[in-house]
Amino acid sequence: MVRKAFDCAIVAFLILTFNSVSHAALVLSLSSPNGLSSLRVGDTITIEASLTGLNAGEELDSLTATTSLVPSIFAKPNPPVAGPIIPNASDFIPVISVGIADGAFFMSAGPNGIVSNGVFYSFSVKVLGHGSGVIVLDSGSLSAEFVGQAAPVFPTAAGGLAYNVVPEPTTAVIMSCFAVTAFVFPRRRGCLH
Repeated sequence: MVRKAFDCAIVAFLILTFNSVSHAALVLSLSSPNGLSSLRVGDTITIEASLTGLNAGEELDSLTATTSLVPSIFAKPNPPVAGPIIPNASDFIPVISVGIADGAFFMSAGPNGIVSNGVFYSFSVKVLGHGSGVIVLDSGSLSAEFVGQAAPVFPTAAGGLAYNVVPEPTTAVIMSCFAVTAFVFPRRRGCLH
């Protein structure tokens, strides 16, 4: 009896050991087709969140990511749009608020999950103020689940997008005029009698 229980335990261990699936490290990153180094107030930019690291034959039944924006520089973003890796647009849930754009995929409407790398979602946002910084993925919001596994995995967020909003040309011209005026026309005291 003890021998039979031991044999069953060995078989179960071998099955679990050799049937365990090792998944590649998933990475989510941001990109933009716009040049972000010299933005102007009023510009509208597009941001894309992309997935890499999914191996051939692997399938995700869920993926979530949140992009963080500085509210004093960027307006409330437009709702994210599902990228080409999403097999069924009705399984994609966009969420927006001041300072965030969130995309979530949950396989429910069809038999297919995410099976390829590429653009997960994209959105556009208008520039409201001056400044510089980095647009980032909120690392605490990143999660995914492989089909057939109950435990989520947590993708890595790769860097961010550096941006710089420069003053408008008219602002620079006006500031230059004030500086020139201060040097060219100094105040004279006692000229009026």
